[in-house]
This record gives sequence, structure tokens and C-alpha cells, in this order.
Amino acid sequence: MATEEHIDIVLVEMRAHYERLAALHDGMKMRTLALIAGEVAIVPFIFSSGFPAIQSVQEAIFFAIGGGLFAISFALLLWAISTADWQVPFGSVDSRKSGQLYPTAEKLKQYLKEDYEACCDACLLKIKARARAFNFALWILVPGLIILFVLKYT
Repeated sequence: MATEEHIDIVLVEMRAHYERLAALHDGMKMRTLALIAGEVAIVPFIFSSGFPAIQSVQEAIFFAIGGGLFAISFALLLWAISTADWQVPFGSVDSRKSGQLYPTAEKLKQYLKEDYEACCDACLLKIKARARAFNFALWILVPGLIILFVLKYT
């Protein structure tokens, strides 16, 4: 059984870990939003002075591949920035009932520790999934843009 001092130390560390996860999540959302804005800005640039007429089947295939990669990247980025069911430890309902549910400070601290652990685990999974989507979107955006630029300027 963990001592109260041990639980206090773990609680401090879990709070700091949760704050780091929240900051990481916010930073990732900002980078994703910047990339979405860049994609939106590139579309008028590519098509502003007119896109050259597609004259062969190969050009049509390349255009479909480039446009498809660009669109998939945009969709993944929109998903990555979408609102996640972010977990918050020790909500307001818990705080109102804490005196009834946890009569001793040690039991309350134990509950807080477990709640932080559960929230951090859940939030980390959400961050990892969105980070994978962001990275994949970036990897498919680059070849899509290269294809579209090559078709525009050749």
C-alpha cells in the first residue's frame, strides 16, 4: 500500500504530466491549423492563372493522383484538428461530492491519482492518433503538391 507522502509525489507528477499532454495537444492543433491554412492558400495559387488543359490520359491520371493526395491530406488534417473527447481529471461533479465519496484525505488522493492516470492514458491515445494522422497527411501532401505543380508548369 502506498503511503500518503508517496501519493502526494505521484499526484504532483501526474498533474505535471497532464499539463504537458494538454500543451502538446494545443501545439499540435496549432501546427495542424497552420498546415490547413497553407493548403487553403495553395489552391488559389495553383488554379489562379488557369490550370493548363489536360491533353492526355497520363496527365489526367497524374492530376487525379495529385488532387486525390491533396484532398486526402486535407481531410486527415481536418480530422486531426477536430474536437477530441478530451478527458479532464476530477471534474466539478466530483469536487461537489468529494466529501461524501471520499471521507479521508488519503482516499481522495488515491482517487485523484487513479483519475489522473486514467485521463492521461486516454488523452495520450487521442494525441497519438492525431499525430499519426498529421504525419501521414504531411507525407501525402508533399507528393500531391509536387504532382500538381509539375502539371501546372510543364
